Amino acid sequence: MDHCFDNFPSLAASVGKSSYVGINIASTLASYSFFIKKHGRLFRRGEYWRTVTFSTVAVVLLSLIFVLSATAADTTTRDLKDIPVGGWVVIMALATLIAFGLNAIGYSSWFGNRLLKANRKKQVQIDTTPFR
Repeated sequence: MDHCFDNFPSLAASVGKSSYVGINIASTLASYSFFIKKHGRLFRRGEYWRTVTFSTVAVVLLSLIFVLSATAADTTTRDLKDIPVGGWVVIMALATLIAFGLNAIGYSSWFGNRLLKANRKKQVQIDTTPFR
């Protein structure tokens, strides 16, 4: 009876995998929002691609650090030891593609225009408050 749930992922594992996307989008939108507040404009083309690339590299490096720390733990070493090097390459390539796609979407002008409108609306309210 104890092993009837072995085929289903645990809640912690499910939440961990789905939170990756949420954390990536949240950090992307937060950094984009800070950029808009500081500069009052959207990214230029070069800034966009540079930011997407650096954000993707940062996400991949953090993921690699987490994987290396997971393999250092005694409990997960048995589970991860069976994955061949080619499997790790495929896993990291997919993680890179997903991170790049999420960053490209998060830093897109579609999100940027909404953040810019919200920032300008807030700034107008702050500027007109003393005159009311």
